[in-house]
Formats: sequence, C-alpha cells, structure tokens
Amino acid sequence: MNLTINEIARLAQVSKGTVSKVLNNYPGINEKTRERVMKIVKQHDFEPNSAAQALAFRRTGNIGLIIPHSPLYAMHDTFWASLVMSVTTEVIANGFNLVLHLPQQEGRMEDLFKSILRKKQLDGLIIGAELLDKNYLTSLIKNDTPFVLLGQNPGFSHCAVDVDNRHAGQAICQHLLDHGYKRIAMVSGPSEFYHYADRANGYLDALESAGVSYRRVVNVVLDNSAIMEKAIRELLQSDPPDAIICNAGGEFMFDCLTACRNVGFDIPEKGFATFDDYRHLDFMSPGITAVRQPFLEIGQATVQMLVDLIKGQVPETELVITKTSIVPRESCGETRTRNRS
Repeated sequence: MNLTINEIARLAQVSKGTVSKVLNNYPGINEKTRERVMKIVKQHDFEPNSAAQALAFRRTGNIGLIIPHSPLYAMHDTFWASLVMSVTTEVIANGFNLVLHLPQQEGRMEDLFKSILRKKQLDGLIIGAELLDKNYLTSLIKNDTPFVLLGQNPGFSHCAVDVDNRHAGQAICQHLLDHGYKRIAMVSGPSEFYHYADRANGYLDALESAGVSYRRVVNVVLDNSAIMEKAIRELLQSDPPDAIICNAGGEFMFDCLTACRNVGFDIPEKGFATFDDYRHLDFMSPGITAVRQPFLEIGQATVQMLVDLIKGQVPETELVITKTSIVPRESCGETRTRNRS
C-alpha cells in the first residue's frame, strides 16, 4: 500500500512540510532527518503525488522557454531548434514540462511578458537574451519569478549560460589565416545583437594579432535574402575578400551561400566558414567549415541552474561560459593548404 505524506511524517516523527522538502531535495534539512525520511520512503516504495506536491509548494510543474523571435523565424532557424531539443531533454529529465513562448510579431515582447506574469502558470523561465528590454527582466524579479538567460545581455546582469563568442570569432578567423587567407571578411547579423558583436570583435582580435590590415565587417538584417545579396555584391566590388566568415547559421547562412553563388564568389576557390555546425554541412559540396556550439552542454547547464533557483538554492555560479570548437571541411581549402603562397 502506498503511504501518504502525512503517514510518512508520522513514522519519521517530522512535519509534513519537512517530508515534502526532503522529497524535493531542498537545502537546510538535517542530514539525519533526511536519511530517516528517505529510509521510510524506500521501505514502502513511496511514490509522491505530483499534483499534491505542486499544490503544497505552489508549483505548476511547467518551465517556460521564451524565444525572442516570431514563430516564422525561430522555427526555421536550426540554432533555436537545437536549443529547444537540448533544453526539452533536460527539462523532462528533471520532471518538468516545457512550454514554448514566442511573440506573434518579431520584437513584440511586451505583451508576451505581461501575459506570462498575469497567468502565473510557470515555475520558472529560460529566456533568449537577444534584444531584451531590461524592464521585462526587472518585472520578473519583482514578481519572484526564477529565470535564466540563454546568452548574455549587456544591460542586465543575471544568471546566464553562454558560449565564449569572442573566442569563437577569433578561433575561426585564425583557422582561415592558418590556411593562407589574408583578406578575410565577416558577414554578420545586426550589430545590436550582443553575440554577433562579440564574434566580430574576436575576428578583429585575430587580425590584429596577425598584423593583417584587411578588415571588413558587413552587418546584414536577418531573414532578407535580397538585402544579403546586395551586401555580398557590394563587398566584392572593391578590394574583394579571399574568404568570408558567416556570423550566423540556419537561414542566414543559406542566404549568404546563395548570394555568394549568385555574384560569383566561388567556394572552395574562395574560403568560407560559418556559425553554427550541423550534420547537413557534411553533405554539402564542398563541405562547410563551421564553429560548433555545445548545445547539449548549454541545455544541461541552463536547466540545472533554473531548477536550483526554483528550489530556492543558490547556483554554484551565475554565469556559465561554454567552449566552441571548429569542424574543418573543404570550404576553407584544407586540401590545398600546401599550394597557397
């Protein structure tokens, strides 16, 4: 027979609240008390009623993921698809449900935050940090809503998980330099996006360290193939590059590759590398060299930090920075390095 929490509390000679805290792994419980409760739980194969637990601690069992882009853009984007996969895996492993939240229109975040705060149907939030108004985040703190940022927001310091974007930009530029390219340009998303700016700074760091004077950063709006082609065409008109770093993956990368093909920037006769790495890049001709982000590690770190906050625990650190790696393929001339002058 499955005992109730009240019966376990009576057998362990503790309060019902103490039993609940032990079952939810809350800090501050005497270790002997914790062992006594868990011994009874194991002896009787106790399975806590999730609805009762949620009610006792005012929990919903739901974690929200806010993607700060419209569904049309976000669901087309391989970056967000990979993050949703990794976050969902870890959320489920921790016994929660994942609820996706996206604005109806690109950039229209105010109504979304107001709705989340009004409904109070989430135990915590994971929030894409791109272009977020700090007032939205301040409102979450005032309402005691635990949240973790995916990426850093320069205007707001809070618990966050990110990659070392500056190092990634430096590393991929250095990779091209090591393969003999000297006129390396970067085609980037809007400069107001912190991660794009950070990667561009890393690219400039590599050129500075190598004593290379050629530096071209072209910022292009997202999800507009016509503007992309115009930007690439203008880039090639005067002192054209011998290699291009595409500062974003997904549709942005495909727009960039299409534009390069249309205006005669031939790969791999010219070098090309991109953020982020996905398996389909192996099957392109030529294969595309890419910066790989550790999506599983990002998902694990983000959800664990949020679960700690939900439980009232202090995370080990408020900022987790993960490392990227480079996946070399034919687009950077690996097979003809020795022939370069």
